[in-house]
Amino acid sequence: MNSNTIFRKAKFILSQLSMRSYYKMTTKSGVVDFRSDTVTQPSPDMRQAMMKAAVGDDVYKEDPTVNELEKFCADLFGMEKALYVPSGTMGNLLCLMAHVNGRGEEIIIGAKQHVYCYEQGGFMQLGSIPARVLPNECNGTISLKDIEENITDKSDFHFCETKLICLENTHLLSGGTPLPLDYLKNVTDLKQKYNLKVHVDGARLYNAAVALNEPVQSLLKNIDSVSMCLSKGLGCPVGSVIGGTEEFIKRAIRLRKCLGGGIRQGGILAAAGLFALKDAREKLKIDHINARLLAEGIYELKLPSVTVDLTKVQTNIVFVKTPNGAAKTIADALSKHLILSSPFSSSILRFVTHLNICQDDVFRCVEVFKQVFKENCLL
Repeated sequence: MNSNTIFRKAKFILSQLSMRSYYKMTTKSGVVDFRSDTVTQPSPDMRQAMMKAAVGDDVYKEDPTVNELEKFCADLFGMEKALYVPSGTMGNLLCLMAHVNGRGEEIIIGAKQHVYCYEQGGFMQLGSIPARVLPNECNGTISLKDIEENITDKSDFHFCETKLICLENTHLLSGGTPLPLDYLKNVTDLKQKYNLKVHVDGARLYNAAVALNEPVQSLLKNIDSVSMCLSKGLGCPVGSVIGGTEEFIKRAIRLRKCLGGGIRQGGILAAAGLFALKDAREKLKIDHINARLLAEGIYELKLPSVTVDLTKVQTNIVFVKTPNGAAKTIADALSKHLILSSPFSSSILRFVTHLNICQDDVFRCVEVFKQVFKENCLL
């Protein structure tokens, strides 16, 4: 299938979706920002919802909008309670510290998971929690065999006691891939067998649910806690929500206060979350289509030493492998044409689609990508 055919097909799909009004062509400056889905700007309607929000003091649990958001998310997760927190990093830290609250207790985590790689090891710094770090497979999972072999014998006092298995869904470093449902079931079977807990770093959990065409709570069956970002694909300016049992959330509230995460009139921010969640599924579908369109467009250029693994483009993240050492050069050249991307390594560029990216932005990016190769003598 050539690039023109791909573009026509994607245009048709997008034209059938009712949510195109959420998408703008570009920013006023003409910049198209693919660096991350954290760069989104609140729409005028979201700003109106924030301005009109009823508020109270959330530390006293008197903010009606925060309370409504937490109830909505608890139902979304299929969990007893939820808690609004300032960031995904804090959400993960609260969950790990609430689960592992004794000396000599440890977690099992993947070596390429966001909590381990990009959050300063906060659970070690602030929670004094040791980790048994295992390899992630190419799809973001941790081998079930590796997990089981690294669960310590609680009767042997030579070892830390395994308390928690930490997963990431979608898994960023594997290309934003969702964890398979059968894998999640197998992990929860292990946790029940060994009397452990499972936490899911679900920064982009809703993306996973859309990619798998499942309700969010289906991805959390028998999971003990989750942290889901509102400020990534969902497009809010700030905030995450964690979920778990009522007793778990009580512990998390105490820890949130200790870490300085109490919010007073938080309804102004929570209103953005409620606004985004009401039609999140349809908006995220468009992001996924745009990511696929971008990946296939670059793939069809057939540029030398440029590869895109289309099997991994399942949500809103696209990794493009470039000639060795050229990622930053290409990113800098793209930026001169007002296309922003993220060099993830010396040879990998990351592009993330989001609600401020439209199909014409994608077409423009593909054309500029080819132009940049020609200008920099990479063809």
